[in-house]
Amino acid sequence: MNTESCYQLLTAVLNKQKLLPVSNTETTFYSDETFIHAGDDITSIFVLAKGTVRIKSFSTSGDNAIIASLSEPQILGITEFLQKMTVFGASVYADGICQVIEIPVELFHTTLMEYPDSYRILSPYLASLAIQNMNESESRLILNNRERLGLYLLNSCQSKAMPYYIRETREQIARNSHLNLRTLYRYIEEFISDGLLSRNRNKLYITNRQYLKLKNSFSKLV
Repeated sequence: MNTESCYQLLTAVLNKQKLLPVSNTETTFYSDETFIHAGDDITSIFVLAKGTVRIKSFSTSGDNAIIASLSEPQILGITEFLQKMTVFGASVYADGICQVIEIPVELFHTTLMEYPDSYRILSPYLASLAIQNMNESESRLILNNRERLGLYLLNSCQSKAMPYYIRETREQIARNSHLNLRTLYRYIEEFISDGLLSRNRNKLYITNRQYLKLKNSFSKLV
């Protein structure tokens, strides 16, 4: 990849084009594979060309919680790069099969220098990213326990084949939905009773009908 092809790729991403230029640096990641680790040196910027990723970061309480869920196309690591950070502040992992294009930091920097128009295109993208982050932070503060679990379940099974079996342990679900474990168990029973969730032995799963009920109940909270 050279600066011209890098610029064309960035332009396509920032214009939200679904069909991105072909790149020989594209890598496929599978469900739950982490390709950005918090604390790693920033040597590359990553473009999410296809799929959905989740971003995890340690909270002030020490929990490694999901702070965002992003769908293609996205630029991952751009905020750390522009802030001149040397390491990534959060981890990113694939939520299903993802195609990711890696751009070395040196190439990314050179492209911005050779194509100053990139900054103009970047501005609305960064603004929308900031607004999204603020909205998600606000949602975590104002939502009640039932709403947090409902949104977590809804986001977990988006674009998945049904029935969808939840892979996370109860402890992971509690951390990711910002609930304590005892509260989570109480709401799991409530959701099962309300027909929003199913259980087979110790495995939790969501049917297509339950997904539609979750969507009807909680999608407006996003």
